[in-house]
Amino acid sequence: VYNTFIQYLQEERTRLDHCDDVVTRSVNSLKIISEEELNLVLYRHWNLYDSIFNSSYTSSKLRLWTIQGQKKLHELFADMGLPLVQCKQKFTSMSVQFKAGLKEHFVQSSKKFGVTSLTYPSFSATFGYRHKLSAADFVFSLLALLEKQDIESSAGFMGALDALSRTNFEVIYSGLELAIHQVGTSQVIV
Repeated sequence: VYNTFIQYLQEERTRLDHCDDVVTRSVNSLKIISEEELNLVLYRHWNLYDSIFNSSYTSSKLRLWTIQGQKKLHELFADMGLPLVQCKQKFTSMSVQFKAGLKEHFVQSSKKFGVTSLTYPSFSATFGYRHKLSAADFVFSLLALLEKQDIESSAGFMGALDALSRTNFEVIYSGLELAIHQVGTSQVIV
């Protein structure tokens, strides 16, 4: 269903984006772009190694629950020229030289390992000079806020609703931290 509507969504984004030509960007500006997104869970807010390991698509394709699968993952990183030390640190702290062209390297190298659908069409939002958030990042954050166990259900809903406001970045980022924790623990359980 998503693929059916992606063209419509891209046209709508283009229609609504009337400040593409503006060179200066204010602190409060919102920029939405259409781009190919890596099919990796929360990789911009986590580290690359754990993101690949905990993404259901890559985990199942590479069979990462086996020793052979983990060896394949290390071979994939080696094929891309990514040191394991860089892959295990937070994505925002990775060296710029390794982050440059990461999507292209992933797509090219992953085909050798049978991982063929590593990207999908999506959208990303940048608020002023803050980090880029993909549509999937928002979804994971909101789901984590809704599923938060230590609060009553209506408060979880209200927290997720607050996260939709552009002024409540701390709520979105706390949801991202919760999501990382939830995804990591769900893989350990499985």
